[in-house]
This record gives sequence, C-alpha cells and structure tokens, in this order.
Amino acid sequence: MNRILAALVLFSVPFTALAAPSSEGPMIHPIAPTYELTGKVQVLYPRCPGCPPVVRVQNGDEGYTTIKGDLALDVAAFDGKVVTVKGEGNGTNFEASGFAPGKSNQFVTGTVELVAPNCPPNARCAQKVYLNTGDRKILVGDGYQYGLTSLEGAKVTIRGEVVSYRCLGCEPTLHVDASRNIWVRGRIEKLSHGMNGQTHTATLDNGSSILVSGPKWADRNFNTIWMSGKMTYERISGAPMFKATSGSKGVPVVAAILPFPRGLGDASGANVSRDSGTTGGVAGSATNVAPASGAGILRD
Repeated sequence: MNRILAALVLFSVPFTALAAPSSEGPMIHPIAPTYELTGKVQVLYPRCPGCPPVVRVQNGDEGYTTIKGDLALDVAAFDGKVVTVKGEGNGTNFEASGFAPGKSNQFVTGTVELVAPNCPPNARCAQKVYLNTGDRKILVGDGYQYGLTSLEGAKVTIRGEVVSYRCLGCEPTLHVDASRNIWVRGRIEKLSHGMNGQTHTATLDNGSSILVSGPKWADRNFNTIWMSGKMTYERISGAPMFKATSGSKGVPVVAAILPFPRGLGDASGANVSRDSGTTGGVAGSATNVAPASGAGILRD
C-alpha cells in the first residue's frame, strides 16, 4: 500500500509544477543570455566610394571580431567605446541582434510595439508594451510607467532582466531597471528657438518625432544618433519629451551606389565588344561608294 501511495505522489509532481501560480506568486527562472561579445569598438573606413565601414569589437586577446547585420552601423556610432553585443558568431564574424554600451548583458534591443489589451467594456486599460527583437516579442513590465507608449516604432535598448513565468498564457517579460537610462535611436534636429527645456526634435524610425532636451550636439545636428535618457513631458504643452543626458556619435551613412559596377565590357569606350559585328553589319569601305549626282568628284 505504501508503494502505491509513493507512486501516486511522484506521478503528480509534474502536474503540480504546471498548475496555476499560488498566492505566493508564479515560479520564475531567468532566461539564459544568448551568445555575447564585450570589447572596445573599432571602425575602419575602406578607401572606396560607397563601401560601408568595417565595424569590429576587440575580443580579448584573440584580436577583433567583425560585427555584421542591421545593427553594425549602430555599433559604429560608439567607436572607441566599450560595448556588449548580443547575437551569434564564430569568432571571426558576429551577427548582432542587440547591443548596449558597457559590460552588462542585462538588456534588450528592439522596436517598441503597442498592443491593446483584452479589456472589459467601459474599462480604461493601459496598452501593453512589447519590444520586437526580430525573432520574438518581449513584454515590458509596466512599460507605460517609463513613457514607452510615446516611443512607438522607435528602436531602443532597455536595461533589465528578462524572465519567463511558468504559467498558462504567460509571456517572457522584461523587468526594467528603473535606475538606468534607456537608449533611443533618432535623427536629431536643433531647434532655433528652444523653450521650456527642449533643444531638439528627434525623428524616430517610424517617421514620427518627439521633443528632446539634451546637450548642444552641434557636431551631430541632422545626424542619427543613440540618445541616453528618460522620457518626460514638456512643462507647458504636456507633450512627450525625451530628457537626454548623453549621446553617441552619428551613425555612419553609406552612399547608395555600387562600389564596383559589373558588366561594363572591356571599358575601351566602344559600345560593342572587340571584333564583334554591329546590328546593321560592318560598314563598307569608302572606296566602294559610288559618286553621287551633283555631289562632286570622289577623291582618292
């Protein structure tokens, strides 16, 4: 009888672990960080028109690892600084999926997305804030408290820990480190008559713009940069405003031209390949042309 009771207890353990969370809160466990790389950024500019810069991160004593992917130029904006990059790599090349200045790996880089919650009729519910990292969406816990609803469509990096709740319908959630600034990417433009603290406007990735209160950034006007700060509001109008304390260099711009055009023939100046006939055939010799009436005498 005792053996039967013991077997029943052991059989029920997996179902207990998957049951709804108790009053003490759901079971959580940190999500293991993806492969990462930390080191100083170095940017090399090839001597050819239209060639993108080569972005590398110092990989300890192993030399440098080249950063690839859509975020490579963004990492280049931190030339000379130490950054931590997340992604996948083989030691020589590294496909970046997220990055942040410094050595901490507790952050998420993604595009801010807003989702209307499943709200009862006549109830006022805050929109849910997600970070779309490209391969998944991560819920930002209490995202509205950090002003992220005003950054819809912006590319951001937010510091904090991502945890997964083992319960039905639960989502990976980023618990924001409220003591740290967030990083926002935007094309800044200096205001000629700044009032009430605002100094610039920043155009986000989705084309919308927000007010910015920050340093002068005279050398980065009309450039896309990464700004570090927190969301707040303009004192008179109440419009959303990003209060920046620092910023990166300008994100490099690559000319939209083909560096080495292909298929130009032998570049001899002829519009056909050497020794090939034209559509109308080879022109006859001038000596075979008969004299035309009234055109004078054909010269030797």
